[in-house]
Amino acid sequence: MSRFLNFPSVSSSEWKEKIIKDLKGKNYNTVISQTAEGIDIHPFYHRDNTSSVPDLSAHEPWSIRQDFFGNNAKEGNALILESLMAGVSSIGFESSDLAADLPVLLRDVIVDIIELNVITDQPEKTYLALEEICKEKGLNLDSLKGSISSDPLGDLIKKGGWSNSQVEDVQACMSQVTRVRAHDDLKCITVNGKNFTDAGADHVQTLAFTLAQANDYLELGMSHGLSVDELSKRMEFSMSLGTDFLLSASMLKALRILWKNLLSAHKAEETQAKILAYNSRWSMAPVDHHTNLLRLTSIGMSAVAGGCDRLVLNPYDNMCSSFSMRLSRNIQHLMIHEAYLDKVASPLEGAYLFGSLSKELASKAWASFKEIESQGGFLKKVLNNSIQDSIRSGADSKVAKLNSGITAWLGVNIYADKEQKEMKSASLTNQTGDICDGLPSLKFELV
Repeated sequence: MSRFLNFPSVSSSEWKEKIIKDLKGKNYNTVISQTAEGIDIHPFYHRDNTSSVPDLSAHEPWSIRQDFFGNNAKEGNALILESLMAGVSSIGFESSDLAADLPVLLRDVIVDIIELNVITDQPEKTYLALEEICKEKGLNLDSLKGSISSDPLGDLIKKGGWSNSQVEDVQACMSQVTRVRAHDDLKCITVNGKNFTDAGADHVQTLAFTLAQANDYLELGMSHGLSVDELSKRMEFSMSLGTDFLLSASMLKALRILWKNLLSAHKAEETQAKILAYNSRWSMAPVDHHTNLLRLTSIGMSAVAGGCDRLVLNPYDNMCSSFSMRLSRNIQHLMIHEAYLDKVASPLEGAYLFGSLSKELASKAWASFKEIESQGGFLKKVLNNSIQDSIRSGADSKVAKLNSGITAWLGVNIYADKEQKEMKSASLTNQTGDICDGLPSLKFELV
């Protein structure tokens, strides 16, 4: 065994010399690729030219979460109970007005032993409805875990306007922070970074815009008499990941670095970022849906490797049906029971490429964030459409590359089943939504 422990060390320059020799006259730069963010990916990484990155992950197994949508309350309740019996520990809803349906949706659900998550533009109404449900079940509302949250800034950029008005929506959000003071770990502000990724933003844009949005919440909260320490403990981040394994995992690590830097800039107590990871809409093929199971598996593994706290893998066919939801949650069970990913605290810790990518993403995003702040902050940049415009050109380019086949999409533009009715004449379009001047909205059309 000692012989294996005594290999001579190989320097970075020696590795590079070996690669150049194997290239047989080709330029070394031909094996350096570049990401959409302008980050160079080298053929090897070595401790000689990389610096360590702090490990800020939770070091706890992630929670398997499923979100429920598109069903009536009775059908939704049946799916919730089925999911909980099948090992889901966190359930989620996103709705403008869910309060009236909650008693039916949560019938026979033991809400104090799971994570319950609701994102809504009516947080007070939802909170009071859950308080009544807890009374009926003989529970104290303080025992709830999860989130009863809102994201008025995210709704603005997603829906194209305030639910009521800027003053009312922000006041409702900040009042919820005060309302949940008795709860140890109930989140009430969700920063939906997934809005940007799903619209077509690259990883640096997503990180910068997410951090700027989070900073606006801190600033708005302080203007309502709340402290940064109190606000940071009540915030969570919702991020969506694509199929680029290392970049996706590195983005989550970079987000933790950026959040730590932001709190440090505010001279606030360090609070670990709580990250909910989703699969990106860009990752889901609109035809040959079963190929999405492969993508969901890759995304799930990158989310766990990046240190997410909760993970949602949406149904492979975008249908909230028993079978579709079962397949998606079983991917997470496979990661636990077959791959044992829950037994490793930080799977990519010590990987020089992972650390280098995380650090470079964080550095570029921090520079972009400071530029946003110097120009008035997130809200101002949304209202003058600067953020939307900066995403749109990149999103248009992504769509063009998918439609032309430059970017491979298994089952859609390569190895496609031409007998599928949907494949007879189909293409992606990148439509302008109703988000102020409109974030791009990915859509699949028959043409």
